Amino acid sequence: KQWYQRRVAITAGECFLSAVPLVTFNLSLTMTRLCFVLVLAFFASTTKADYDDQIDELKRLILASIDAQAQLIGLVTQESIKISELRISLAGLKDQVSGIKNSTDFMEIRVGKLEETISGLQDNAGRMAASVSGVEEEVGRVKESVVEIASTIATIESDVTLAERDTETLENLSERMATSEADFADALERAQSKWPLGSYCILANGACPAGFTQQSGHLKAISTYAANQQYIKSANFGSSSIACHGACGRWPNWYAELYIVSCCK
Repeated sequence: KQWYQRRVAITAGECFLSAVPLVTFNLSLTMTRLCFVLVLAFFASTTKADYDDQIDELKRLILASIDAQAQLIGLVTQESIKISELRISLAGLKDQVSGIKNSTDFMEIRVGKLEETISGLQDNAGRMAASVSGVEEEVGRVKESVVEIASTIATIESDVTLAERDTETLENLSERMATSEADFADALERAQSKWPLGSYCILANGACPAGFTQQSGHLKAISTYAANQQYIKSANFGSSSIACHGACGRWPNWYAELYIVSCCK
């Protein structure tokens, strides 16, 4: 009996001493509870063989509990590192979006939406730090948001490309219009200066060209030998003409008439 009491006291003392320097309060408390269980087990045992087996089993359980809590602490540390890296990535992404905003006023509204999305991502990151158990779910939402941001940036770049193409098209049209105006001016100048210099007259055909004045005259009741086509052949020369005087042959000997309309300068 005295031997069992000494053995119980020594084992319990070792157990309590090993529980004191543990890292966390919860782990130390768990170790202390196991020590109490060990003491009770010692009192309940009847043989030395049972006592040794129970000690070995309790030691195995204690070591397994310590390993499990150490692994849990390691996982928590890894998740904290991931959160820090995610915050750095979000900060870099915010800088990129700010640069895009300064590049063009056309993208100002879209960049504002991106800043709101990034602010939401930062809020999500804060909640992830407070609740390690929801890290995977938050990271999933962050990835979806990043994909959405990438899609929005791609859309903005596409819009910028289209705007540049439209600008080039407008510049080409402006150049073509300037060329057309120059060609028209040259053609108009050539048209106005196509008549030879000097003073002369041309037969008119309606209104006279610019720079010419219309002059007209006629001869009526012209005497001819006969009124047939051998002597009078009717014809028009623009606004000028040769014809019979009235109905052909109506006025004997006075059969023909002549109209001349000219443009002179």
